[in-house]
Amino acid sequence: MTATDSPFALLGLAEGADLSAVRQAYRRRAFELHPDRNPSPDATAAFRAVHEAYQTLTDPARLAQTEADAVARDLIAAAQEAHRRRGCTNDRPAAWERVRFPIPPTVRDRLGRGYTAADWAAEVHPAGLDDLRWGLRLSWDAIDAIETDGSGVHLTLRPEDDARARAVAPSRAFRGSAYVVPARDADRLTAMIRRRAGC
Repeated sequence: MTATDSPFALLGLAEGADLSAVRQAYRRRAFELHPDRNPSPDATAAFRAVHEAYQTLTDPARLAQTEADAVARDLIAAAQEAHRRRGCTNDRPAAWERVRFPIPPTVRDRLGRGYTAADWAAEVHPAGLDDLRWGLRLSWDAIDAIETDGSGVHLTLRPEDDARARAVAPSRAFRGSAYVVPARDADRLTAMIRRRAGC
């Protein structure tokens, strides 16, 4: 089953069919597509997709997740289309793709640059992490390791990215070999970076 196939469509049913119709349709499609009976080279993949669709439709938790995924895909597609129609062709992520993290008040005071409560420390988006204090963009593959403490998120960067960061950001942005991004919700920022950077 691909990400765009409806489990109902794979079984040849209308959306919202009841459980008995799902079972009958599954038996019929499984009989047609079983690799022992169907010589087509695509029969095995089609049989697996039908079996997965059946499992999804008979498990309320999986069905709810599938429906939520479909709604999320539709919302993202609509947002991308609206972004395209507005003529946004630059590489700046659309607002719906960005998550901003404000600078904690205590860190803002220590930085001594006159930050206000509206200032942001970081912006997470599909292409990477932007440190909005210094205008530094780090791609997800630039991050080797991550740790969190009370002062923010500590990133260990690849050597070439570390050198680029040290050329742009002041020395107070580093603690030892780690690049520090202060954030009011450091745990949430850490979770987002871990998920996207895979570290």
